[in-house]
Amino acid sequence: MVGRVILMLAVLLLAGCVDPAGVARRPGAGGTGAAASEVYRSLRVETGTHTDGITVLAADADGSLLLSGGADKTARLWSLVDGAERGVLRPPIGDGDRGRIDAVALSPDGRLAAVAGIAAGPLADAALVFDTGNGRLVARITRPGSTDTAGGVERLAFTADGRRLGVRYRADGATRWYGVPDGQPAVEAGPLPPGSAPRALPLPGGRRVEGAPDGGLRMTNANGSAVWTVQPVAPPPSALTVSADGSVLRIVWPGGDRSFSVATMDDEPPTAPFAAAPPDPSLRTDGAALLRTAADGRPLWRTVLDSRVLAVAAAPAGGAAVAALGDGTLRWFGLEDGRERLALFLHSTTGAWIAWTPDGFFDHAEAAWNLAGWHVNRGHERAAEFVTIAQVYDVAYRPDLVRRAHLGAGRAASALAAGDADRPGEVLARGLPPTVTATVTPDADRRRATVTVEVQDGGGGIGRVLYRRNGVVVALDDAGTAAPLRLRRSVPLIDGPNQIEVVALDATNAVESAPVRGVVVDGRGGGRQGALHALVVGIDRYADERMRLAYAAGDARALAAALSERAAGLFTAVHVTPLLDEHADADAIAAAVRRMAEGMAETDTFLLFLAGHGVNLKGDYRFLSHDVRRPTLDEVARKGLSQDRMQELLAAVPADRAIVVLDTCYSGGVAEIVDRNLLMRTAHNRLARATGRGFLSAASDEQVAAEGYNGHGVLTAVLLEGLSGAAGREVTARALGDYARSRVPLIAERTFNLAQVPVFTLVGRDFTLARGRP
Repeated sequence: MVGRVILMLAVLLLAGCVDPAGVARRPGAGGTGAAASEVYRSLRVETGTHTDGITVLAADADGSLLLSGGADKTARLWSLVDGAERGVLRPPIGDGDRGRIDAVALSPDGRLAAVAGIAAGPLADAALVFDTGNGRLVARITRPGSTDTAGGVERLAFTADGRRLGVRYRADGATRWYGVPDGQPAVEAGPLPPGSAPRALPLPGGRRVEGAPDGGLRMTNANGSAVWTVQPVAPPPSALTVSADGSVLRIVWPGGDRSFSVATMDDEPPTAPFAAAPPDPSLRTDGAALLRTAADGRPLWRTVLDSRVLAVAAAPAGGAAVAALGDGTLRWFGLEDGRERLALFLHSTTGAWIAWTPDGFFDHAEAAWNLAGWHVNRGHERAAEFVTIAQVYDVAYRPDLVRRAHLGAGRAASALAAGDADRPGEVLARGLPPTVTATVTPDADRRRATVTVEVQDGGGGIGRVLYRRNGVVVALDDAGTAAPLRLRRSVPLIDGPNQIEVVALDATNAVESAPVRGVVVDGRGGGRQGALHALVVGIDRYADERMRLAYAAGDARALAAALSERAAGLFTAVHVTPLLDEHADADAIAAAVRRMAEGMAETDTFLLFLAGHGVNLKGDYRFLSHDVRRPTLDEVARKGLSQDRMQELLAAVPADRAIVVLDTCYSGGVAEIVDRNLLMRTAHNRLARATGRGFLSAASDEQVAAEGYNGHGVLTAVLLEGLSGAAGREVTARALGDYARSRVPLIAERTFNLAQVPVFTLVGRDFTLARGRP
């Protein structure tokens, strides 16, 4: 496997890149204060609960619906029966206290919700009225003479008939009445009736709801026993300490503690050595901002945040200050300039984590991508939108940039991003993703389902529409047309439950809509073991001599022979097709997959093996097929197998059981090992999510690629061991992937003194690939 190299084009780009912004943007802001509310975009935590203290509560007349306002600048609807969340109301927000909620009210019938406090926008004491059924902002009520610096709203209440809303203003203590939902001044209706309460709300029958400073909720009966509880997931820390270099932190929460390393993005064992940095008296907070002063008291910098600062610690060796914020995040700032480097959210109960840079590039623990997203203001007269980070996964998932940001290479990360990434916030600025409605109707025999879809343009146009079955992309439509778009698709079902999910992408295929799901409980796709179809590709003889390899084609031949031998008798048939060297251009690979797909059933198994050069462009993997003649940016960008093309090909594969193996490597020295493995993980996870298929990927440096192991690349050598029985008597996809994950790093370290870390993802049920030797 000589020089099976991932061309590090990002590094080549870096030499010619500059940071277009010049300096780091203020954390969380897409604009400048309240006046830019229309373009304000803020990365925020979203856990399905308040992530900061609950400030005020209100209920409807019959005691079935609860409205809570929080310091996290959201208002949330809850069932008073069982505490289940019923929706989120998102007013426009801004920096500091802009968007803070101090007052809420529910109409007696629960159809309208009013929220107020310090509003974002030109008038700080505006009251916002939402439709609780769809979350839309139906009225923005302002008083004559209001200003941007007005004192805000102190209290809200509806009249008993729900037709008028009373607003008590903090500036003068006066109460004014307005019609709803038109927002026009109305006849005075006397003093404000009861209906809301700060944090503790009495209800009929002696029941009581309490909101906690940590975002939790609790309902009790008249005797004080709990009816239901909503546990906080981001309680304020009671202690925060940081290592001198800022890489390890220890957080103490009520009832527990945690040590976490941002160098490895993993928990530290309790016995790990830890030297806390000493306190730094130059760092302090005034609640809304983090600031640093000189020894003589002169201000050095002040960074305004959109959440209150609870604790701060210095990491002088890392040139960083680390702050715990009221929204549950931990944030790293440059000690010299106060610019944000990194945000980290640690889920206090599940252990999940998600980290992101100020530009919105992120890394995450397994299945934790929905824990954060973009709050996007759409002007002062409309409710804000929330776009989860998962919806911009193919733009924003960049563990390599997260790592660079933590190391303090802010300008290097920005320069790399300028040439090898699209900043997520700027992508969202081009327009929001589409909205989708869909129905799923199973056919009478339960073998297929008809999906009826309508797509509306959210501002960014309409691109691909993806249909997923239990996470696997089984069909796609390239829409490319104006809204509204109406489609019908027949989707094959498998035995048992089938969750059908539909998402639509924007015109650039960069941002997904929120998913719409339907479930067919009892699909009948047939459960028998079908045939095995394997396409094994290996390319040594590239046209450019600098790209020629030694082991790729041989690895493909060896794997084809092993599969033919070890899979015989386990399947109704075994079809293995090698494509080597000049026979393996992109069109030939695509044609081979399509031919296999034509004779394939849902009960079959499919394996795709790609050995050769690979490239990571803007985080997307691209396999360099034989038609790539030169290793130039233009050639690589136009040719080869891109992520989009692989998504299209795999969507046409009917087999429910499928895995893709990528045996490609990256040329680099020891100093770049961390980045190389991160780049492979980036490409792997994007591919796995884009297709929903199982993936096994490995990256190694040029020395490993050149010398090989037992006449093969390290990953292929390990796969051959596993198929022969080292992975078990019955070799399943999971067993083979787990064997590779444990064996490859050992060989790479012992033989080459280098780190090679395979990445393995299996979606859905495990499945058999071969029978090992007894």
